[in-house]
Amino acid sequence: MPERADPARAATPGRETGFLGRVERAGNRLPDPALIFVGLIFAVIACSVIGAALGYVLLVMLGAWLAWPGAWVGSADGAPLFDEAAACGGSLALALEPLLRSLVAAFFLLFLVTGIAYGRAAGVNREHRDEIRMISDGMASMSYYVVLAFVAAHFVALFNWSNLGAIVAIHGAAGIAAAGLPAPMLAGAIVLLAATVDLVIGSASAKWAMLAPVLVPMLMLLGLSPEMTTAAYRMGDSVTNPITPLMVYFPLVLTFCQRWDRQFGMGSLIAAMLPYSLAFLAAGVLLTIGWVAVDLPLGPGARIHYLLPTGAVPAH
Repeated sequence: MPERADPARAATPGRETGFLGRVERAGNRLPDPALIFVGLIFAVIACSVIGAALGYVLLVMLGAWLAWPGAWVGSADGAPLFDEAAACGGSLALALEPLLRSLVAAFFLLFLVTGIAYGRAAGVNREHRDEIRMISDGMASMSYYVVLAFVAAHFVALFNWSNLGAIVAIHGAAGIAAAGLPAPMLAGAIVLLAATVDLVIGSASAKWAMLAPVLVPMLMLLGLSPEMTTAAYRMGDSVTNPITPLMVYFPLVLTFCQRWDRQFGMGSLIAAMLPYSLAFLAAGVLLTIGWVAVDLPLGPGARIHYLLPTGAVPAH
């Protein structure tokens, strides 16, 4: 004989009572999981559209700062973040200089406001004293880097004042010119020269400022174009950065390493990075030599070899 259904249980769906019963009955009223999944898909699309629209609004505001004279400050003197006079002169880099100068302050305000808002909402920082304490703790972890940067800055300044870097660079370039190497080997020698100078001068722009007046005209006489000289220099410029204490980020990397290992010193970092640096240097030299040997173009209108003007005499 089949079992008869309980009228009380049929009238009240669910097996639990009290709080758990209410949770069970509420959960039973939810739609099918497949419908929930489909609904979440449309919710993600809607949130993405809203976020994209908000980003578009921010871009429009930035564009107004760049192109709309007096849009926010009520002045007709010109756009606050765009130098119209420099733009009329044909220099886009100078025209955007006000914008580039303001990025540091803009990012500072962005991260400061969002960080404080998130901290207040999460209950991590309840008042301004908590925020000052967190900033102080963050700067305390950077104190080692600040001290190293202070000493390194003085060393680099004195090194530049002594002109030792220029002397090393000029004598190295003169030695390459006197060797009379073929073009592929000459390009590989430039990579080695740039990597060697990088050990004592960390700034790429400073090295190029000293090497370019010597390397570019000398190698043009040797048959290498300025574009190829620049490419070979850039190939060797970065490979020894991880093993030179004069790189501006070397103290920062060392600081992060010492957060996890207090015994980790400069020698430890150099030893850890030396295999990578040597491997990158070998790969860069071989790639540069092969590129020049195959005579592949560096880009539109950029050749490997430089054709001397009629009547000019090569250096070797």
